[in-house]
Amino acid sequence: MSALRRKLYRDAWRHRGPLSAIAVVMTCGVALFIALRSMHGYLRERQAAYYADSRFADLFVRVTRAPRGLAARVRAIPGVGAVEARVVSASRMDVPGLDEPATALLVSLPEPGQPGLNTVVLRAGQLPAAGRPDQVLASEAFARANGLGPGDSLAVILRGRWERVQIAGTAISPEFIYEIPPGAASVFPDNRHFGVIWMPAAGLAAALDLTGAFNDLVLRFAPGAIPLDIVERVDALLAPYGGTGAYLRADQVSHQFVDSEIAETRVTSIFLPGVFLGVTAFLLNLVLSRLVATEREQIAVLKAFGFRDGVIARHYLAFAAIPVGVATIPGGALGLWLAGQFAAIYARFYQFPNAAWHADPAVLLLAVGVSGGAGLLGALGAVRRVVRLPPAEAMRPEGPATYRPGFLDRAGVVNRVPLAVRSIARSLQRMPLRALLTVTGLALAIGLTLAGLFMFDAIDYLKRLQFEVASRQDASVAFDIPLALGVRDELARLPGVRQVELRRDVPVRLRHGNRTVRTGLQGVEPGAELQRIVDDAEHVHRPRGGLLLTATLADRLGVRPGDLIEVDLLEGHRRSVTLPVSGTVRQMLGHGVYAELALVAELADEAPAATSALLRVDPRYRDALNQRLRALPAVAGVGWLDATLAGFEKTIAESFRISLVTLVLFAVIIAGGVVYNAGRITLAERGRELASLRVLGFTRGEVARMLLGEQGLLLACAIPLGLVVGTALAWLVVTRFSSDLFRLPLVVSAWSRVFAVGVVLIAGVVSGLLVWRRLARLDLVAVLKTRE
Repeated sequence: MSALRRKLYRDAWRHRGPLSAIAVVMTCGVALFIALRSMHGYLRERQAAYYADSRFADLFVRVTRAPRGLAARVRAIPGVGAVEARVVSASRMDVPGLDEPATALLVSLPEPGQPGLNTVVLRAGQLPAAGRPDQVLASEAFARANGLGPGDSLAVILRGRWERVQIAGTAISPEFIYEIPPGAASVFPDNRHFGVIWMPAAGLAAALDLTGAFNDLVLRFAPGAIPLDIVERVDALLAPYGGTGAYLRADQVSHQFVDSEIAETRVTSIFLPGVFLGVTAFLLNLVLSRLVATEREQIAVLKAFGFRDGVIARHYLAFAAIPVGVATIPGGALGLWLAGQFAAIYARFYQFPNAAWHADPAVLLLAVGVSGGAGLLGALGAVRRVVRLPPAEAMRPEGPATYRPGFLDRAGVVNRVPLAVRSIARSLQRMPLRALLTVTGLALAIGLTLAGLFMFDAIDYLKRLQFEVASRQDASVAFDIPLALGVRDELARLPGVRQVELRRDVPVRLRHGNRTVRTGLQGVEPGAELQRIVDDAEHVHRPRGGLLLTATLADRLGVRPGDLIEVDLLEGHRRSVTLPVSGTVRQMLGHGVYAELALVAELADEAPAATSALLRVDPRYRDALNQRLRALPAVAGVGWLDATLAGFEKTIAESFRISLVTLVLFAVIIAGGVVYNAGRITLAERGRELASLRVLGFTRGEVARMLLGEQGLLLACAIPLGLVVGTALAWLVVTRFSSDLFRLPLVVSAWSRVFAVGVVLIAGVVSGLLVWRRLARLDLVAVLKTRE
């Protein structure tokens, strides 16, 4: 065995504590990289496969009523590959065991023998039998939320009266991965009160008086199609039949949410492991730099005996490779296990029919390469110092950078302070870079923990903003058709109703220059209080004299307050008007445009009307109100705020909480590793000095106060810096995770700050106890010997 190989093993054993801490940090980074990177690829692959197998449509359009023969003319448009004419309608639903009325989206199934688009995937039971118009398929999420299955029955409104239908099976569809009702006030699923019901086409068409006609059209593009050209041609063809404007898959609600979530996994798979592996590189640099500083004489001897610079450099690179190699196997195993857990969660949340997950060898190889790169990056600085160190200079102990008196000497108080304080002050002044690096490492530990906890703060703030500050109603009522404003009085007379506010929703297309966005215009009453338009700072905004746009929508259109935009109404008289932008609002969820109720009526060239109402209700009358609303024929659906809140919490629990808990746990582990490393490296670096003090008669307690006092002072200095670093990392997370549909607020609670600091303080105490134990077992003779 060569001398350098023996030295490598000896150094690794002597520094096993710091190397173990680095290996633990590296394990977390590798595991996160594999798990998150695997998830991004897995979700993209599953989404693409699901869309392809189910023939997910590329274009969607609603009409009032069009003859079925028109579908052939749409199919003849150049670039159109397949077309399906459907019947789609919202309806109230009476669900067994559910006191409140629910909402169903009735969708026709393709005729037998036709492939159709947005193909449903049967999950349980069977397809409706031929000649059984009363048999239906229910969406799996809705059925599971209400404990329903094949053979159960429910009632829907058909032909203006309640009709009982039997569930033949449960199914999923790529069109409804994220299941929310059309025009819903909330962007969170409420599977208890909303579900998709697929019915035989002939029976549904007959029930809605659409025999030989359709009111919904979906189509897929042929290879080489020009989407915008097809949109224009479809709109021109369907405009006489009440077409509300065709929109691409990118604007389909379910796809928007799913695609946004998957895009965020790409950000997390790069950003978060990058931070963890960056900390690993920093720790490696810290350990190796101090190791080189303490082994100057040994390096000089090696060079004097003829060892070339490259050989010595490879020796220290091998030392840096030890924690990387040790971390690769457990990090890979942990990453694969986490990826499997995340895949099961995401598959359940996104309802993928084929949820099988397989490890990607490319991700594993990339993880090895990235971790090795982090180790190399951390070792480069120290190895460069080794190569540049002249043998003659290295034979002498490294001298102080300056020979001037310390600040305690200059202040004239050097004899008035305890010896331990003087020792700490002189150590910090003579080696400021070492102190700065230690403070930086401790600050990173605090910052990482705080950044992980920030996600919980952001979600809690978002929940409070959405469900307490903005939404103050108890229930929302959707109407089948726009109703005159007199409906307010009718609703106010219902049992338990204390306050009523009306809203009017109109589909519109906004145009500014060459930019176009299809969205919904929401008409609100002046002084509305039950559903307030609130920004991320809890300021209430009101549309006055024009349109109030969300900030993300304004950015997409490239407009500012005072600019004019073209508004194309996509229902009714289909007017096109030019309106000013009165303001913008930074909302956390969704994007849209608001106007006063009277202005919407003026734009639509109709008497003021409402498509929905918000109610404040006495909770004692909730059951009675549900019964009355269930009996009103004009009511299409009822949503209760507490049910929406439950849907929000379920969504967060299924899609975020597991990964966030894992992230915080890893951050805490890294914080402990950083703090422990700081103490152990300092002990290794000052071991000879401390042993000399012990030989000169200093007690173990006095020596410990010098060492641990310095660490405590550096930790105290790192706390404010760490809080700043944590806030900066939280800001980076906010900017990286922002999308058109979902934005995180930059909110860091006092509890999170206390927790992050507490974690590092506890790690500091544990590290101090371990260092104290090492001091107590310090072999003075062995430490004072010159290493060979």
